[in-house]
Amino acid sequence: KTEIMEVEFTKEENKIMALMCKELSDREIGIKLKLKTKLVNKRTAALIIKTNSKTRVGVALYYFKSKLKKENPKPIINL
Repeated sequence: KTEIMEVEFTKEENKIMALMCKELSDREIGIKLKLKTKLVNKRTAALIIKTNSKTRVGVALYYFKSKLKKENPKPIINL
């Protein structure tokens, strides 16, 4: 069982993670948020470190699990 660390994220980081969950590329995220692709690349790399993940998929899973935890503090299933 992987424990979700309590980490603070900026509004921009939360938006980027939400869009990553929708399988958008850094370029597509940049277009949606009106950011340069290079900046989104840097934010994505920082989020991988901040969430202690290995890949973008790990960041998306972290975001998804943290949202589930907030909505339902007593998990029904272990992800």
